[in-house]
Amino acid sequence: MADISEISWILNGLVRWKFPLNECPGIPINHHPGAFGFHRKKNHHTGVDLYCKNDTKVHAVEDGVIVHIDQFTGAALGHTWWNDTWGVMIEGSSGVVNYGELNIPKKQVGERVKRGDLIGNVKQVLFDDRLRPDIDGHSCSMLHLELYKHGTRSFADWHDPQKNPSLLDPTPYLMNSENCPLRTLTWANSESKKVG
Repeated sequence: MADISEISWILNGLVRWKFPLNECPGIPINHHPGAFGFHRKKNHHTGVDLYCKNDTKVHAVEDGVIVHIDQFTGAALGHTWWNDTWGVMIEGSSGVVNYGELNIPKKQVGERVKRGDLIGNVKQVLFDDRLRPDIDGHSCSMLHLELYKHGTRSFADWHDPQKNPSLLDPTPYLMNSENCPLRTLTWANSESKKVG
C-alpha cells in the first residue's frame, strides 16, 4: 500500500482546481473590492473578481456538468451601471462554480466539461469611465467567479447576503489552484473611498 503522504498528494491533485485564466495580475483578498465578501455601497461581493483583458479565454477549474446558463449583469436585470454579460454554472466535485461576466456562451445546460476546457470569453462588464487606477490590479474586464454548495441552480442575490445560504468562498481554491498567480491583491484605501 502507498504511503499516506503519497495518497494525500494524489487526492489533492484530483480535487485541486486549475486556475481559470492564463493571465491575471493576482487574486484579490481581504479588503480589496474584488475579494469575496467585500461590502460595497450597494451590495456584498458574492465572488472573486479575476481581472484580465476583454475577450480573455476562461477555462474550467475542474470536471463537471453545466447546470445553468443565464444573463448575469446588464440593464435587463436592473444593472444599468454594468454591460450585458452572461454566467455559466458548472457542478463538479467542489460544488457549483459560476463563471460570470462572459460573452454569450456557446455551451448548453447538461453538457459535460473537463478540467481545462474552454468555457467562454470574458466580456467587459464595467464602462470605460469606471476604471479605478487606485485599486490594485483593477480593470474593466474580469472573470467574476463564484462557488456554491452542490445542488444550487441560480445566481446569488447581490443585495441581500441573507438570501445566499448556499454561497461559499472560492478564495482558498483559487489560492491553491494549479498555475495560480503568485501575487495577491489588497487595497489600503486610507481615504475610505467607496466602490459601487
